[in-house]
This record gives sequence, structure tokens and C-alpha cells, in this order.
Amino acid sequence: NDDDDQENTSWFYDILLKARALKIFRRFFEAFKEWAINQPSVYVTRLKQFSFPARKRSNLPFAWLFQRPLRFFTIFKPVLSQVCVWMWNIALIIGIVSALYALIRFIHLYVSLAEIRHVFFLGGITAGKIALLIVLTSLLWIPIGVWIGLNPRLRSIFQPLVQFLAAFPINLIYPLVVTGILYYQLNVDVWSTPLMILGTQWYLVFNIIAGAAAIPPETLLAAKNFGVKGFLWWRRLVLPAIFPYYITGAMTTAGGCWNASIVADVLKWGDQTLIATGLGSYITQYTESGDFPRTALGLSVMCVYVLVINRLVWHQLYQLAASRFSME
Repeated sequence: NDDDDQENTSWFYDILLKARALKIFRRFFEAFKEWAINQPSVYVTRLKQFSFPARKRSNLPFAWLFQRPLRFFTIFKPVLSQVCVWMWNIALIIGIVSALYALIRFIHLYVSLAEIRHVFFLGGITAGKIALLIVLTSLLWIPIGVWIGLNPRLRSIFQPLVQFLAAFPINLIYPLVVTGILYYQLNVDVWSTPLMILGTQWYLVFNIIAGAAAIPPETLLAAKNFGVKGFLWWRRLVLPAIFPYYITGAMTTAGGCWNASIVADVLKWGDQTLIATGLGSYITQYTESGDFPRTALGLSVMCVYVLVINRLVWHQLYQLAASRFSME
């Protein structure tokens, strides 16, 4: 219980609560929220009260339209909204198809089909690197993140540190990596790969720690009383509990790796340039040379990979997390 009380304290949060400017802003926001909530209800109440008395019914044509305006608009609003939705969807589909057609035609004028296949191959290499990095990072951080998440004292120490590392510009260590690769004659395709995840792995760490911290203490005590430990403790208790959090962190990390590959695949320091094989190096090289068709091709292929992976992999894992999230 003492650990739980300590968990909910934060010196920075306490300073914010005691700040006079924040108190003034909070009072202003609460007053505005109260006005925003109450004002529409008052308006609707007055609108409902607006009606012509029955004994003063007019004999003019269409006079009934003005007698109960609220009921009139509630009858036609679903129809109008449905028409607007259909018009928006049709316009959106036409716009997307037209943009894709123009982009494909523009790229095809300057790039051959053989090069397009090669770019998709480079995208497959980058996707394989990211998948391998996610697996290796998960094997490292799941035990550590669970250990930190289940210990409130460790959370109070390591969470600020992880937040600092997440904000740290990882490209500052690129010169050291380039120097090490050149000095030891290392393979740039292998040793530049970890750079893609150094700055994005912290999203995974955040979510693993949060998932472990969200496990009810009663469940942990029950598992301890029943002697559940070892591999059974991980398989039946911890892994199902942190699985939804893990999927969120892994998906965010993977998305960050795709962006980081554009920088990590081409390392420059002085007059030295190291180029790794992958989609990121393709985009970087042609962006610097001003070749817009090939830059557009590389970015389009990256978007296709991200969309397909999100739909076929992450979406299915989210559905699994939603349907099987129970500590059986």
C-alpha cells in the first residue's frame, strides 16, 4: 500500500497543481466547459417550446411546417445526412483513384517496371530488418519492462529516464557509429540496422511497463498464493495481461523504424558516406539528387508496405488482443 501511494506522487505534478497560473487557467476552463455544456441545452429547450397554439392554426398553405420545426428537422435530417455521406464517399473515392492514377502514370513515365520491382525488393529488405529488430527488442525489453512495471519504486526511477532517452536525438551518435564501422571494417548493412530502433524502442518500453503496472495486485497475490511461478506465471498471467499494451508499443515502434530507415540507411561523417541496402537509402539518395519521380516511387512503396502490414499483421493482432484479453 505504501508503494502504491508513492507511485501516484510526482514532484513535477505537485508543482503544477500549486502553480497560481494553472489554477486560474483551470477555473477559466471549468467555467467555459460549464457554459458550453449548459448553453446548448438551454437553446434546445427553448426551441422545443417554440410552437403555435392549436386554436390559432393558420389556414395558409404549408403553415404546418412552422408549427413544430424541431420535429420537422428531425424527420429530414437522417435523409440529408445519408445523402451527404454518400456524396462525400463518392467524391473521396474519385479523388483517391484519380490521385493514384496520376501518380502511377507520372512514375511510369520516368521509371521502368524493372526498377519498380527492385524498389519493392528493397522495401522487403527493410521490412525484414524491422521485423527482426522488433523480435530482438521484445526479447530484451519484455522481461526488463515487466520487472520495472511490477515494482513501483523502480517505475519512479526508470520512467523519467526512459522519457529522457525517448527525447534524446539519436542521430548524435551516428558519427560514432560511422567511425566504428570504418575503423573495424564492419558490414554496414548489419551494423547500421540497430540505428533504426535506437530512438523508437522506447515506445515499446513505455507500453510494456504500463501493461505490467496495470495488472491488478489482487491477481498477482492470487497467483502467488496458488504457487503459480516460472514459465506458467509468464504464459497464463503476465503475457496475456501485457499483450494489448505490447501490440500498441510494437506497432508504434515499427512505424518509427520505417521513418528512421530513411536516415539510418545513409550515414555521413565528413567525407565518408556509408550506404546500407534498403528502401531508406533509395529514398535518401534520390531525394538529395532532386529526382522527384524516384523519390515519389520510394515513398509510395513505403506507404504500401506500411498499409499492408498494418492491415494484415497489426490489425489482426489487435483483434486477437480484443477477443482474448483475459487472464484465464
